[in-house]
Amino acid sequence: MSESVDLQKLVIALENVLSLPPSKAGLRLVPERELAAFLGTHRKKITAAFDILVQKGVLLKQRGSGSYVRKVPRIVINSDAIEINNRVLSANNLFARAAKTPVRKAPPQEYRRLHLSLLAGAWNSHVYSTIIEGIRSQIEVAGHELQAHHLEIHDRTSLNRFIKKVRNAPCDGCFLLVGSAHLLKKIFPSNPPPAVYIGSNTREEDVAYKPLVRLGTDEAFQRGMKLLTDEGFHKVGFITVATSSKNNVTETDALYERAIKRAGLSFRSFARCSLDDKRGIVDAMSQMFVARKAPEAVFVGDDILLGKLLPVWKKMNIVPGENLAVITLSNRGSSLPPGFDWSRLEFNPFRAGSIAVDSLLLEIQKTGETMCSLEMLAEWLPGKTHLRQKLTA
Repeated sequence: MSESVDLQKLVIALENVLSLPPSKAGLRLVPERELAAFLGTHRKKITAAFDILVQKGVLLKQRGSGSYVRKVPRIVINSDAIEINNRVLSANNLFARAAKTPVRKAPPQEYRRLHLSLLAGAWNSHVYSTIIEGIRSQIEVAGHELQAHHLEIHDRTSLNRFIKKVRNAPCDGCFLLVGSAHLLKKIFPSNPPPAVYIGSNTREEDVAYKPLVRLGTDEAFQRGMKLLTDEGFHKVGFITVATSSKNNVTETDALYERAIKRAGLSFRSFARCSLDDKRGIVDAMSQMFVARKAPEAVFVGDDILLGKLLPVWKKMNIVPGENLAVITLSNRGSSLPPGFDWSRLEFNPFRAGSIAVDSLLLEIQKTGETMCSLEMLAEWLPGKTHLRQKLTA
């Protein structure tokens, strides 16, 4: 005899089981009629519960094949809700056993496709742009969809319009710059989707956000300084790209100071150069390379600066690898100025983007997977521009 079952309790019970191992995207559920018989309720009640989970994006249905897990629900486990009509709902009676013959009609990719979002302000650096390229590429390979939502102006009207736009768009998971992390709570004040944060490289407070994917700039700075001091240089300067952000200026100052202290150096020489200000670069280099105050070596914080620095250095008779040792941070795929065998610490931001996607997909599609933070270290590619013997030959 069929007994009445509260629909909301049934949905919660199903979500509980679907949030536990071995649940994962692609698993097929038992037929509705079979589950109804086990729970002692009407098939229509099971159909209604499945339909609610389809609307939530948790399940998908394929006519002639059955119901499948589309993504793993994120809920607080309530063991009491797993019992229906004195029967314990579990993986053993919810998931279909592997068939000896292939399922007649597997769900097409457009039904299994996840809708992922990129939430941020302006992505105004080459590094972040390359990370996004890696995210887009990996999502395309996986057969899913990415929608980018940019908040360029932070006035109240623009923010409200931004929040409304994102809320109205399907979102199974998202990527955020740590600096835009506050947007997630504003958009989804309750039950936010899974998220991966992209760190801003130097900020210590980034680690408060998990899971975090970032490039290990701090470690690269310290390693670069050590490589130069190991070559016998004690007057090591630092050249970086100028930024309008006061936070970035403070973070970069602290980054250089930590690297200097760890290397045991007392000499300090720091220059910020705006890529669009040729006169400013000339002035900055003139101030840096003044007689006895001039550094023997420099660590360049972004390879994009090299093309701007070389013409200025040439007029000052400064030649990397001859009378100035140089190590630069670089990003894989960037074109370094020709004519020099550059010594560099190279990041792969494209790969960082693909790792962020893999991490998010595991969280969405499989139970028992905890997303972990990752800091990608730069690869040391020694050229000849940092060598002491070259300078003294």
